[in-house]
Amino acid sequence: MSVKLSQRQASLDVVRLVAIASVLVVHALECSFQTSPSDMAGMLLGKQILIITLFCFGRLGVPLFLFLTGYLMLDRKYDLANLKSFYKERVGRLLIITWIWVTIYYAVGVLVLDRKPAPASYLRQLLFMQDSFAPQMWYMPMIIGLYIFIPMLANILPQLRGRTIVGLLGVGAIYQFIVPTVDALLTAMGRQPSRIMLDTNYFGSVYAIMMICGYLVKRYKNEIASKLKPWMAVCGGIVSFVLAVGLTYYEVIAKRANAMPWYDSTFIFIVGLCLFLSILYYARGLKPKRWLEVASGLTFGVYLSHYLFIYTYAALDRTWWDSNSWLTMLTVTIVALVPSIIFCLLTRKAPKLARALGTD
Repeated sequence: MSVKLSQRQASLDVVRLVAIASVLVVHALECSFQTSPSDMAGMLLGKQILIITLFCFGRLGVPLFLFLTGYLMLDRKYDLANLKSFYKERVGRLLIITWIWVTIYYAVGVLVLDRKPAPASYLRQLLFMQDSFAPQMWYMPMIIGLYIFIPMLANILPQLRGRTIVGLLGVGAIYQFIVPTVDALLTAMGRQPSRIMLDTNYFGSVYAIMMICGYLVKRYKNEIASKLKPWMAVCGGIVSFVLAVGLTYYEVIAKRANAMPWYDSTFIFIVGLCLFLSILYYARGLKPKRWLEVASGLTFGVYLSHYLFIYTYAALDRTWWDSNSWLTMLTVTIVALVPSIIFCLLTRKAPKLARALGTD
């Protein structure tokens, strides 16, 4: 359901645009450059650092989307009257969208990329028992799993004191962020990583923590505004980003470990949260604009569809893939972005089609 322009919080639109930009950057980077330790070893120092920097930036998109989900979805009550509507309109629709795009990418693989037909693999993808070969589609089962428990979380969280929530998140963060970050460093150094016996994945792993943090930002926005100066979030984000890049350089280049950061990186999480807070503050005075609303509304459709055009480009000319060229990366970014926007706008001419594809 769309929100009237006068009621929109423009800063949230900016968050969406920054998030999708980072996703496009990392996917264009992964298509254009070979980022294994052996491949990067022969590159110039500046090129190595720039690739790692862009890769770390690209890892900020998912945290921003999840902070935003918690900010918007966990501050409301769910009763029997709206619970059925939520599961039908949110979870059910996400399931349909996912199945449609799994089918589209399976067809693209067979018809455009000459992949061998594998009906059993296609069925496993529909049942969430195997990843789609389109790399961005991993996000869909994850977000569907979170959405299933959103009503429960939204009804429980207001009953808990902030200290209790922070304490529980702190325990989760130790096992979900800090331990994996330390383990990656230990592995790169040739040492034995820790063996975690406590399973904290049951509550949604790093992704649930990010979503709940988004909720806490909204719940305590006045307290945060009074105690956390904007420059603190900016400086914290910059320092954490430098540490993320530096640690990745040490692990991948110096120690030749396959350790490009994932979403369980402590520093990526901190950077994402600081960036989220900074955008909310510095864009708070931005007035809602129609173009911003339209651009923000395209982000989900662009996320789902952009690999459709990357694969089409690859089918026409595969020589550019992993060519280690900045011009290639720029080209892939344009190929991913521009046709995706046009595709989303065209499908909106048929509202039912756009709704089924998630481009509305």
